[in-house]
Amino acid sequence: TKNPVGLCAVTADGKLLGVLAEEDISKAFSQSQNAITSQVKTLMNANPVTLEEKTLARDALKTMETEQKVLSVVAVVNEGKLLGVLRLQDLFKAGFNSLLKK
Repeated sequence: TKNPVGLCAVTADGKLLGVLAEEDISKAFSQSQNAITSQVKTLMNANPVTLEEKTLARDALKTMETEQKVLSVVAVVNEGKLLGVLRLQDLFKAGFNSLLKK
């Protein structure tokens, strides 16, 4: 893709069922060499962090950057329907600065 996102959204009829991130795949392969034969539904996160489409950018940044974990990409939804994804990099390109202290 032009802008790789590191996440695959799993949907049915437009509704977000879960996400499969690079981290999920790496974890699966570190636990079993047979991960290649696994179904996506067994590897995906069925309860991912999401953002509603009306979430303000600064609030999205607060959600994506916490002391516990940094989310590089999240799904954007409206009433459970997938609209797209927001990358942390998109926020930085728009002029927002990291909230985490360096």
